[in-house]
Amino acid sequence: MTAKLLFVADLGRLRTFWLEESRDFSHARLRLLDDSQTNVSEHLSQE
Repeated sequence: MTAKLLFVADLGRLRTFWLEESRDFSHARLRLLDDSQTNVSEHLSQE
């Protein structure tokens, strides 16, 4: 079995997942560990 920690970031949002892969599973398992959001989108502007 292989286990990995996966981080996904996009415009002020950070999500952390636990990814498990094994021959015993038909598909990889992805479990959400944390979901954080900052106010960075309020500071962005189009000029």
